[in-house]
Amino acid sequence: MNSTAGKTVPEDFAVRLGQDEICFILNLKETLEQSEQLVSHAARYRELGWQLLGVAATNSTDLGLDLSQPEESLFEQISALQQSGIQINLGLSTSRPSRLLVVEIHNPKGFTALDQWGDWRSRCWAHTEDGREQHYYYLPPGFSGPRTFFLPESEIMVYGEGGLVLAPPSTALKSQAVWRWFTPPWENPPTVPGRAIWQFLKAAQVLPEQPDPRALAELPTWEEIYPRLEPFNEIIRALVAPAHSFEQYYERILEVALEFLIADSTLMLGLLWHAPRGDLRECPQRWLYLQNLAASVSTRGFGLPASELSDPVRGAHPVLTAFPECRKMLPARPMAKPAPPGGPVFEQTVGQALGHSIPEAARSSPENAVVLERGRYEAMLLEMAELSNKAALLERRLAEQEVRLATLAAAPPAKPDQEEESRPEPSPEKVLRPEKPQDRNSGGQGVLREFLAENPDLADQERVQMLQFYLKNYVDINPENHGLPVKDRLAMAAKMVRDFLGL
Repeated sequence: MNSTAGKTVPEDFAVRLGQDEICFILNLKETLEQSEQLVSHAARYRELGWQLLGVAATNSTDLGLDLSQPEESLFEQISALQQSGIQINLGLSTSRPSRLLVVEIHNPKGFTALDQWGDWRSRCWAHTEDGREQHYYYLPPGFSGPRTFFLPESEIMVYGEGGLVLAPPSTALKSQAVWRWFTPPWENPPTVPGRAIWQFLKAAQVLPEQPDPRALAELPTWEEIYPRLEPFNEIIRALVAPAHSFEQYYERILEVALEFLIADSTLMLGLLWHAPRGDLRECPQRWLYLQNLAASVSTRGFGLPASELSDPVRGAHPVLTAFPECRKMLPARPMAKPAPPGGPVFEQTVGQALGHSIPEAARSSPENAVVLERGRYEAMLLEMAELSNKAALLERRLAEQEVRLATLAAAPPAKPDQEEESRPEPSPEKVLRPEKPQDRNSGGQGVLREFLAENPDLADQERVQMLQFYLKNYVDINPENHGLPVKDRLAMAAKMVRDFLGL
């Protein structure tokens, strides 16, 4: 025996913990580790801009936690709740609040049901030990997600509008299995839903068939879109070019935009929405088709610029070959009939916007008519005004050249040792740059005034702008018309204007 401070201590003395003490220590260690994981994941989700709640693990009741407070304070609060027996999960608000669409598969039947639509898997997904999976998708601004629903036959849960998905490291409600990231969103951002997911959702009849006003409010305005397109004349021409059907019109815009590496789904959807020859306002059921078409141009992940994750050049071919699949989402509607050669295909009932009477052709064929609202028509007129400045400059140069050639023809032959003084020509940039209004009485404008005097129905300002627009973009770009007199070319442009307005 040993003696310590007058007390005798047995030599075989040892501190022993009871079973209750050991369980308490182990449970406390597990609780602190879980609290640390919850705090770190909550911070990650907030950085991504996701809206989340702290909910009870037993019934997903909101616990009223302030998850935006400093991590030290949040850790203490979560630890105290968990030590009191309240287990906590992290719930993510899906669809509009977090821009998320989540597909949760509970058993092999769900995987089989989704596989029939093609490649549906996201590169950002979580799983449990019992084989469940969650696939996370990003909904760009302007895109309308589905409502939250459950398919009992295949046990697929889709979290959309009004949904609250339990994100890692939460535990599943029934099985109590822990959700863990296989590829976390801060390493592999959620992808935009592909054609397979859109078709699956359409077959489930959970997608809104008409534009949601909240989604439309998120689309960029024409004033925001136009500066992005101004350098690309081909896109502007695709927007005003005729086509044999609305589908060909929209798909041509997408095809041209891909050539200029525009791979932003929201920008593309806004471009299709504002397209002046489009019919979305008269056929809102086409909204699903346009969403699918616009989403197919981008592989951009959540929160990252298009240049880092998208490869529009490599992705152009599968997108273009996917047009037949996109068209499956269209409502039944007859195609527009081609117009006679020499004029636009669609009858444009712009008379309402301009205060004129509606052409009888548009009255008799409402399915082929495209009504242009005042704002959209003014946007076209703005472009026409800019192009008219360029046309005026070219006409002035043409008139100057004609005067110069006539002077040279009338002048006596120059001596061999005399050289004509060279005149500097303006650069192409100067020719294409919109000019400030110049003197309208110079050059070829006299020919235009004479033509308008002979055609008074085209003499108002808006129709003159349209006349110059068609002259520049439809008549003068044709090499076969280069040798024609100015008056003949104006007559061709006038015919196109009259066909366009139904005069």
